[in-house]
Amino acid sequence: MDSNALRRFLGVVGFYRRFVPNFADRICPLQDLLTASLQSAGNFQWTEQHQKSFENIKQALSERLLLHHPDPNCTAYHLYTDASADCVGAVLHQFSSTGTSPLGMFSKKLSSSQRMYSTFDRELLAAYLAVLHFRSLIEGLSVTLFTDHKPLAQAFHANRTTTSDRNQRYLTVLSEYVADVQYIRGADNVIADALSRLPDFPVNDHVSNIATVAVVAAPSSQFPVDLPSIAEAQRPESFSAAPNIRSYSLDKDVVVWCETSTPYPRPIIPPSLRDAVIASFHRLGHFGYRKTAKLITERYFWPGMRKSIKTYCWNCQDCQRSKVTRHTVSPQQAFALPSNRFEAVHIDIVGPLPPANATTFGHQSARYLLTMVDRSTGWLEATPLESITAEVVAHAFVSSWVSRYGVPLYVITDRGRQFESEFFHSVSSSIGFHRLRTTAYHPQTNGKVERAHRTLKTMLRARGNDWLTDLPVALLAMHVAPDDQGISPFTRVTGELPMVPRILTSEPLAPTDIRTRLQELLTELPSPHAKTHEPRSYVPKDLEMAEFVWVRVDRVRSPLEAPYSGPYRVKQRTDKFFVIFLPSGNTESVSIDRLKPARLSLPKSAVQPAANSLPEKAAKPKEPVDSSPPRATSSGRRVQFRRHNDYIYY
Repeated sequence: MDSNALRRFLGVVGFYRRFVPNFADRICPLQDLLTASLQSAGNFQWTEQHQKSFENIKQALSERLLLHHPDPNCTAYHLYTDASADCVGAVLHQFSSTGTSPLGMFSKKLSSSQRMYSTFDRELLAAYLAVLHFRSLIEGLSVTLFTDHKPLAQAFHANRTTTSDRNQRYLTVLSEYVADVQYIRGADNVIADALSRLPDFPVNDHVSNIATVAVVAAPSSQFPVDLPSIAEAQRPESFSAAPNIRSYSLDKDVVVWCETSTPYPRPIIPPSLRDAVIASFHRLGHFGYRKTAKLITERYFWPGMRKSIKTYCWNCQDCQRSKVTRHTVSPQQAFALPSNRFEAVHIDIVGPLPPANATTFGHQSARYLLTMVDRSTGWLEATPLESITAEVVAHAFVSSWVSRYGVPLYVITDRGRQFESEFFHSVSSSIGFHRLRTTAYHPQTNGKVERAHRTLKTMLRARGNDWLTDLPVALLAMHVAPDDQGISPFTRVTGELPMVPRILTSEPLAPTDIRTRLQELLTELPSPHAKTHEPRSYVPKDLEMAEFVWVRVDRVRSPLEAPYSGPYRVKQRTDKFFVIFLPSGNTESVSIDRLKPARLSLPKSAVQPAANSLPEKAAKPKEPVDSSPPRATSSGRRVQFRRHNDYIYY
């Protein structure tokens, strides 16, 4: 006896441990010996205590388990086969209304020539020899052969012939005794696998008197659906005529109809109990479809069970709320170019920045920057701020931009409290510009100024000096730097080439020549265009028709807080944003980058009030009739106002 032989012995007898009283006490010395041998190769010492335990287990098995005689009323037989490099093995079971009983075992050592067979040939040889050994018992009966070699099961059902005459003869013999060949995992083919891997004992064609036991799938008390409830809800007339359906007494005085295509019978779950079974397994850890299906299909059966399990897992609200799936990334769109310069301006706030050391311009305590970018020319202005209250921000915008370039038609901002305040709104109404706000947690809408922030902060960081001192130089660099078309913002604004330090220019032109040249340049300059990007976009196919959606929580969350909130009913949908109903009854516009479709299996009235309207495609709103006289700027441009709460999405 060595460690490998002991491991195989423990694997075989462990299969029958439920039928041996005090099995743990009987086998404890052998398990301790095997553990010690695994830790150190020299610790395997077979003593009298181990021999006594070995004989005790064999005696208990021979007393408690005996091979049964064939039952003439039994119509289902399972034959399990397996092959190793040196041996083949098989075990035969019969299924009846009283349960499962073993009929016999078979094992045989391979000859030297047979050991050189391929894996497929050895597995086929094991099935062939097992059929010949048990042919007196299985002839004329319905026998299902189980093998852990999938190509063998496929070869039995294939119409084409094999290239080997020997294999063709073996398959012909199998077809005479076996009704079906099915695949079983090697981990489940315990007995046949152990018999095919016995040590190199002398060849003996006589079968040892070792009994087997059937593995019966019976729910325990931890499952909410017990055997009596299954037996009571079953309707045998709906499936008793189907193949592989038998009735078994899996519990005392309880007869349950089971499916027998697997190595152990699986109770058939009636429709009224299927959701309860799926829920009990899925809620263990909210596994995905594959793991949940694996847990259930090993224990129960009903027609179309994988589809119903997938539907349940797909519609689980807890999973949708808690699991992070692939985020929606909408296709990128370009900014609409205004017809005139300084017509649309993007503004934002940068900070808080490190304390400035310089006293330049009287901003020694400045910690913020108000940045403003013209969409048409790309001209950037940045004003230092000591605070970011609504009054300070509005005054800086008027003094730094409006006083120099006039009143814009549109001012695009984010949802900062400075821009959402009543004071800033009153300033916009009194001056005459219309403010457009972005959607929440979607800075791409104001990307014109957000991208300018990146360039500006990179310049200030690279210079390494006091940022307030370097700010004018950084602004000059951004004004004179040419874009992809080779034209700088300075040229787009003035029509002249910028004069940078230490560069000598040609002789100045006369005033009349300057005016003529400026008009020619402004006429010939091409319109600036947005850079073309091809980012990988992803929009779920069912988002367009989703009646309910989940909204991603982009703020800082606690460790166990769900990454999605909702579900929310959709009121309107566009290509870039959805309008949803909030629990308070108000509506909110949300970028589709933060949305994912909600799949609900419960009544929709339980999620949102039924009074909320169904989602509709957003229609272009009709412009309200303005009876007031048209307003115009000093340059003669007519001011066309939109509603205050309009949104823009790019």
